[in-house]
Amino acid sequence: MNAVLKKHIFDEVTEPNDLFESTELIAVCHAYYAQFRARHLELRKICVSLYDKTSLALVSHFKHGRYPINDIAFHPKDPLILIGSGSYDGGFLFEGELVLWNYKSNEHLSLLIYGLC
Repeated sequence: MNAVLKKHIFDEVTEPNDLFESTELIAVCHAYYAQFRARHLELRKICVSLYDKTSLALVSHFKHGRYPINDIAFHPKDPLILIGSGSYDGGFLFEGELVLWNYKSNEHLSLLIYGLC
């Protein structure tokens, strides 16, 4: 275990929330505050760090999340990941987004128009 920890693996991960894996990749969902927490502004950044499963090397980093990540689906052949995120206020409103992310080119596309379901 010390040999693995000395390699500074997962250094990018600040507040880990969840972990998803495919046959070749590990996706670690995490968040960090872009500003000091005592401020009244909510500047929490939601991220996904993608690692190779055998070498544990960082493959790509997604830092465009706006809502807590609930689920991730890996495409079986292409370098595409579907990120489902959102939050429910307990009443009638669910805010969220469904993002298709190409981790090779680091391009992403929001599949919901307004972010409201």
